[in-house]
Amino acid sequence: LTAAWLALALAASCPFGWLRVARWLLFALQFTYGWLAVTYLDDARPRSRLARASMAVIDELPLWKVGAFSTLSFLQGIPGAAGVSFQLALHILAFSGAAIAWRRRRLLAWLVVFW
Repeated sequence: LTAAWLALALAASCPFGWLRVARWLLFALQFTYGWLAVTYLDDARPRSRLARASMAVIDELPLWKVGAFSTLSFLQGIPGAAGVSFQLALHILAFSGAAIAWRRRRLLAWLVVFW
């Protein structure tokens, strides 16, 4: 509640504030549900070749799961098709995590528990 109040206070103080708040909320949702997807990917490592391959890459990044999200967030700023592909990967990760939470009927509960 305090974070929401602070975000709205900052949004009201500058002319492009609502756009800034919307981007911040999108970032927070991507991180929240992307974390859930990577957690389930890590859990599926013994059963899935895709999970093993993905986690082999994630395990080599600094800060492991946070490093994967940070790297994708940073690389989406590259101009051209490469940046768009990293942005798409970040969106797919977030949508996958949201789908997992939806399937388990914990879409909003995961958001509250994570933060």
